[in-house]
Amino acid sequence: MVTLAMCKLNNSDALRKMGYMLILQIHDEIVMEGPEEHLDAAIAEISNCMQNPFPAGWAPLKVALDVDARHAHNWMDGK
Repeated sequence: MVTLAMCKLNNSDALRKMGYMLILQIHDEIVMEGPEEHLDAAIAEISNCMQNPFPAGWAPLKVALDVDARHAHNWMDGK
C-alpha cells in the first residue's frame, strides 16, 4: 500500500503545481519537500493520497487508514 501511495503522490498534479516532490520513503513513512506557503493544501492532498492509495476502479478498503501528516524542517524534528 505504501508503494501505491508513493505512486499516487508522485503523480499528483496538485502537489506538482504547489512545488512538492517525494524525497524519501522509510518503512511506512514518506518524506516530501516543498514550499511552506502551500503547506495546508499540500498536507490535505498528501493525507488524501495516503488514505486512498488505490487507483480509481479498485474496491475501497473496509478499514480506514490513519495518516499522521506533519510539517518539520528536517526528518528528525518530524519524528
